[in-house]
Amino acid sequence: MNTPSQPGPGPQIDADAVRQELARILASRGFRESSQLADFLRFVVAETLAGREDRLKQYTIAVHALARAHGFNPKHDPIVRVTAHRVRRLLKEYYDQNGASVGMRIEIRAGHYTPEFHTAAGECPRSATVGDRAEPSSPGTLEVAKPLPSQADLSLLILAFAGCGRDAATLACSLAEQLALRLTPNPAYRVLGPWPRPGSAGVGEFLSTLGNQFGVRFVLDGSVCTCSGDLRVAARLFDARTARNVWAETYRYRRRTFGTTDEVASLIAAAVADDWGAIPLAIERETRNRSPVELTSYELLLRRNRWIREFSAESLADTIRCLEHAVRTFPDHSSHRAWLAWAYLDDFAHGMGLVENHFVRVADVLAGTPRRDPAAEAEVRCMGGYANFLQGNRSASLREHEAAWRANPDDPSTNIVFASDACALGDWDRGLTLVRAVMERTPQYPDWLHLLPAVGHYLRGEYEECLSEAQRCQTDTFPWSPLCRAAALGQLGRREKAAAEMRRLLDLVPDFRTRGTDLMRRILYSHRSVKAMSAGLQKATEALA
Repeated sequence: MNTPSQPGPGPQIDADAVRQELARILASRGFRESSQLADFLRFVVAETLAGREDRLKQYTIAVHALARAHGFNPKHDPIVRVTAHRVRRLLKEYYDQNGASVGMRIEIRAGHYTPEFHTAAGECPRSATVGDRAEPSSPGTLEVAKPLPSQADLSLLILAFAGCGRDAATLACSLAEQLALRLTPNPAYRVLGPWPRPGSAGVGEFLSTLGNQFGVRFVLDGSVCTCSGDLRVAARLFDARTARNVWAETYRYRRRTFGTTDEVASLIAAAVADDWGAIPLAIERETRNRSPVELTSYELLLRRNRWIREFSAESLADTIRCLEHAVRTFPDHSSHRAWLAWAYLDDFAHGMGLVENHFVRVADVLAGTPRRDPAAEAEVRCMGGYANFLQGNRSASLREHEAAWRANPDDPSTNIVFASDACALGDWDRGLTLVRAVMERTPQYPDWLHLLPAVGHYLRGEYEECLSEAQRCQTDTFPWSPLCRAAALGQLGRREKAAAEMRRLLDLVPDFRTRGTDLMRRILYSHRSVKAMSAGLQKATEALA
């Protein structure tokens, strides 16, 4: 059972296609529900892509993928054989359902642990290689065997991580491969690598060469160190054009396992490339003062983040202007249409009054959206759920949001829209679970997310807890921040502080006394919730006198 497969000779396959197919497989229900099966498949694919298929023995898989101790004995523990059997069964189920729509298949033959990669034409190479990887001709040189594409702003190169300590080199290779697997499906980036580390010439000259000659925009570098069973991973993101350090983080764990590096890869990928990650933030800042006609498709989409963070009429107007231009310029781009619909809906929900006929506009925008992939479907259905929520259609809203989540469960932006609506509709367990998942996965999440658990605490009469959460929102232009604090302080009888928060709320929404109830109803949905919040605000208002 330990003998790796030896498929016959054939043409090499671009590893990007393998990674994309693996990402789709791991997003399927069976693998989402079993981290052990996902870890097994992810490990054997990563090792094969790295050219280490000869290491795929029961012992290696058990220790590095299934968290077994170094004293593992396959004669006494059948975990690898049992897991491999379950993985083969799930792969068969996956391709029975999706086989006609995929151009790449990943299979593991019975009696073997090395995966085979089949194209639509039935080709089965012995191993796959990364088409954009280059090997230096000698240590310290910067010769590149294959020129890189000129998609400068969208190119992200992953350097092979350095390793120090027992098993560190293996863990570093696995981590770099896992990062490539997680980042490749992101349509905003061209992911290259893992790329060999530079030699004696150093990282600075290497970055300059990549940025100036080959158009790479960002480079992800790092190291893995192990000592006495502990694991430390350091990661850095550079702007290749300037060699400037854009982002850096260190992760420490008490155990070193393949599962641990998988967790680190997830955190690094989110911190670097998710909707509020280091790369989107860097590009957004760089293009902040440019007019819509000067922006690329991706840069136009990033303007939504300004509204998410600043929450002002000016930032929402800028978001709408950019996304309307994007829809006119790139009419087949699903994300532009979905997030323009979201901007219209937010204008209605928060009473900004920038546009009219909100729901007619939303219907027109979404009607022209091509649904060509799960991510696009998720965004469109999410905004359909948001529109139904604001129109009082509870069941339709939850149905659309659930469909969006199933299509793309890891998207933080659609998840926070779902979370907000689910909480308002009374499904607090689901909503707050989504909030916690976004906070754990995305370190740069918008701080107003804390207001969702704050409102939950308030409605349960937990006013101190509500106040504590609401104080973590530092977005001064977001009315719901002083609103939550004023209501909680009013209920706690802290009149002076309640009055101060009420003044802040009135500074942001001068006519809140006349239309506050309507604005709260648009967000809170439930008349009971609006009444409860109004009771605290009334006490805060009385303290103004």
